[in-house]
Amino acid sequence: VAGGQFQAKSSAASMSLNAKTGVGIVAGTTVSIEAGTFVSIEAAGALSVTAGGKYTFAAKKGTKIEVEGGDAEITINGATVKVTEAGDVEIESPTKISLTAPEINATAASGDITINGVSLVNHTHMSGAVGKPDK
Repeated sequence: VAGGQFQAKSSAASMSLNAKTGVGIVAGTTVSIEAGTFVSIEAAGALSVTAGGKYTFAAKKGTKIEVEGGDAEITINGATVKVTEAGDVEIESPTKISLTAPEINATAASGDITINGVSLVNHTHMSGAVGKPDK
């Protein structure tokens, strides 16, 4: 109804909006979707969510984000976490990466860590110590 309000309500069963080419919901201020138990959004192709302001995703428990096929990448303020389709994980930051915990374990069959040009695996001791550090 032009200039008024449109309300569709079903208290006994479900309700749907269907169209051959598209369905749009536009409001000057707010669009709300609420459900007592479950909300499903499905797309056979791409799905895009854009917010001009703060975007919040919150779940109380059981949160799972799953990507099948292809790479997955999250970029926030120039910092990137990327998981390739093969399962490789890449973390990049334009400033710094900090890890803080009572215990940190890193295990790998190969690789190296280089800080300020000094290799953890292939460094030499300037103090006169001989050989590689004890393992």
